[in-house]
Amino acid sequence: MAGLLAALAFAAPAAAQTTTTSPAPHCEVELLSVVVWSSGHAATIRIKNVSDVPVTAHVAIQIPPPGVIVQVWNATATVSGTTTWLRPSVPVLPPGREIYIPYVATGQYVPPNVFCQPA
Repeated sequence: MAGLLAALAFAAPAAAQTTTTSPAPHCEVELLSVVVWSSGHAATIRIKNVSDVPVTAHVAIQIPPPGVIVQVWNATATVSGTTTWLRPSVPVLPPGREIYIPYVATGQYVPPNVFCQPA
């Protein structure tokens, strides 16, 4: 039992962090609840249309092998080489609209790249 408790304590997630970036003048991107542990990580990406025109957005994440995204919500994931593309379930964000894309992955955490352009 002590070994199991020690393993659980060792695998405890690191503290969550929040980072705000702006990939383009059309969107505000915020990384919420980034949690990292020894064999993986979880994060939530918030994308908000801050412009006055509808926009499309997509996310590219390049997790070093053998890491992979194992679960994603509010988006469709496709893999091309070492890049996983997340396409939001809402293809066009009207002005003021935001979407949250949570995901869980194995491997090292790498900040995502978010692309946002007028629809």
